[in-house]
Amino acid sequence: ILALHGILFVKTLPDYFVGIDSGYHVSLGRWYGEHGSAWWDHINFGPGGRPNLQGPLLHLAIGYLGRALGGDGLDYVRANASLALLQWAAAMFTAWFFARRYGGDWAALFAVTLLSGALFASISFAIGIPSGWIFIFAAWAAWCFVEGRLTLAILFTTAAVYTHLAGYAMAPLAVFVAAVIQRRWKALAIVGGATAVLTSPYTIHFLGNLEWYRGRRGDEALMLAPLIYLPAAFGVVRLLRRPRENVFLAAWLAAQTPWIVQDY
Repeated sequence: ILALHGILFVKTLPDYFVGIDSGYHVSLGRWYGEHGSAWWDHINFGPGGRPNLQGPLLHLAIGYLGRALGGDGLDYVRANASLALLQWAAAMFTAWFFARRYGGDWAALFAVTLLSGALFASISFAIGIPSGWIFIFAAWAAWCFVEGRLTLAILFTTAAVYTHLAGYAMAPLAVFVAAVIQRRWKALAIVGGATAVLTSPYTIHFLGNLEWYRGRRGDEALMLAPLIYLPAAFGVVRLLRRPRENVFLAAWLAAQTPWIVQDY
């Protein structure tokens, strides 16, 4: 199933669809590729522009890859499309890895089949926008923390923050929940402190331009994936009964809650 979906995805790359979100991120990526930095967004907000509060990580990747591909306008579109394929593959690998590790082969089969086969779920990663990456980075940040790999936990938490503003809430929350369950306060202080230092340039930029941040969203259609939600509901009930036996899964589940509140 993954091979079929992956092949079809690869076939779309020469004529990749760019929607409103993708166009916005590609435009910023091209600006990074041509100018090196983008503290101010001259493109998407006119006539005078506004501070760019978007996390730079994906835009830098689009910019440098697009420039390496030739630096033409379509090269940046192709760069974004290639990174979207990478994001989809990373999401599927993440679901497979953790489902198999904590539930075995059958769990892995169902997890990747349902995730890849559900349009609303899979397209969240396949369109390649920054928000898709924070779900992936938050998972690996939590797992590395639980496994005692603090350097990697710091890097994944930092990557989540630099990818999207919601990374400030999701990845640190996952690490915090894991630390509370395990009562690992020293490790939490190390990861939290190092992440705060590494993300301080973005934090200072954001707080210095806080008056530009609206933080509200309009109503959107509720997108349902019942084949995912129904088995997940049973899993959540089982998980919450024994959180100490499933520290990583509890932490990863907690990481999603800020996003659900913000954009259900």
